[in-house]
Amino acid sequence: MKTKIEHYRDLEVWQRAFRLATQVATKYENSDLAQKSHIVKGLIEKSLQIPALISEGFLRGVLPEYVACLKSARHIVSEIDITLQILPVLNMATEEELQELSSEYEIVARQISTLTSILSKKIPTKSNNTYRNKTQNNSSNSNHQQTEQNKFNSDFEF
Repeated sequence: MKTKIEHYRDLEVWQRAFRLATQVATKYENSDLAQKSHIVKGLIEKSLQIPALISEGFLRGVLPEYVACLKSARHIVSEIDITLQILPVLNMATEEELQELSSEYEIVARQISTLTSILSKKIPTKSNNTYRNKTQNNSSNSNHQQTEQNKFNSDFEF
């Protein structure tokens, strides 16, 4: 069953990433660790970047840019994973404390990867654009057409 996505807040991946960012910020923002450690400050900042990148890409309305934002968000999830592995080694948290966060971020990573894969398949390939360009008389007209083809309707379905 396809689901109509009208706003980035409708995306489960955005909801989960937002919930995690809120959880991390609430847990660490006013802690002594955040005041002392750049690692914890980075964890908070990176956690906030993920839902921001998902929403930014969606709101840009251009498919390749959306995919680029999702790839950036996925990269940040990888950085968070490393941070969550480092904190117990530095005695800044226990592995048990971080297990739930780590598991949730694994789910976010999979959801971002899946969404990226789905959207990437909808981007026209260069060979198709090259063919279309050859059939156009005016290059500025073809550039406009390429831009229009790469735009997506924010009411797209999955």
